Amino acid sequence: MCTEAKFEEWAVIDLFGHRRLAGRVSEAAILGGQLLRLDIPLDDGNFLTQFLGPGSIYSMTVVSETVARQVASCNKPEPIHQWEFPQLAEAHSPDSMDETWPPSEDDDSEDIPG
Repeated sequence: MCTEAKFEEWAVIDLFGHRRLAGRVSEAAILGGQLLRLDIPLDDGNFLTQFLGPGSIYSMTVVSETVARQVASCNKPEPIHQWEFPQLAEAHSPDSMDETWPPSEDDDSEDIPG
């Protein structure tokens, strides 16, 4: 019986669209397909996980954890940008916060910020 070893390495990944990411790479089977799971180290000690399709990758270089962490610190991904959700940014700005936010569990109002 032959079993394939799962791929798990630290790597620098170059994506189409001139994006470079780095972190711990592993395989993931999601939604009936194979994706690359990339756990990107953040400055606070946590990780940001992104799943990448093989067709979006044009280069992957296996490197040491030290190198991957250094590259990751210089190429921070922003999966969601503030301009994508202006109503959320406005609703959660320091100027808009008051004692009515967040609503209490007893508040039955239909008002949604934004």
